[in-house]
Amino acid sequence: MSARRPVLSLVATSLSRLVVGVWWARAGASSLTGPGLLVVAGFAMLTLGGHVWNARRSDRQDDLVQNGVYLGLIGHQFLLFVAGRPALSIPPWPMLGVLLVLDLATGVTALYARQPTLHLAAIAASALVLLAWLSHAAAPPWPAIAIASAGALALVAAVWMWAARRAAGVADTVLRLASASCCAWTRS
Repeated sequence: MSARRPVLSLVATSLSRLVVGVWWARAGASSLTGPGLLVVAGFAMLTLGGHVWNARRSDRQDDLVQNGVYLGLIGHQFLLFVAGRPALSIPPWPMLGVLLVLDLATGVTALYARQPTLHLAAIAASALVLLAWLSHAAAPPWPAIAIASAGALALVAAVWMWAARRAAGVADTVLRLASASCCAWTRS
């Protein structure tokens, strides 16, 4: 990523996501779910870290540089695709593991970059992934796993509320946003 060329960084990130998306759509075999999810998680974490690094190195403070980190949420979009397909999401262990890793990585990035809405967006996207998966995971034991997953998601949000309180600067905003996301999530 180039601190001097943020548009090029954003285009390169978007193009890499497009390539992975086309590959994923064409090679949607369930035997490739685990390795495919690892690639998606790796790209998402690379995007999160790269854009934070780019924003820290850049002397520009415009939205293009500062908000490029939101492209890291594309990993959640791929998980939404997986969650919507029973052949790819049952059993859910690879999907849920990658979802947890993405939420933890996004939470750390949000704290470091002081962008609480990034964490809120990740928690909301995770809730959508779980809801999409639950729409076709009605046979036991999957509803119980969905409830446990929802509890884990609420716990991750609560831990990040606590961590944001400990970090100076964004505590009040993160607290309000995370509280709202926890309330909305527990009602679903």
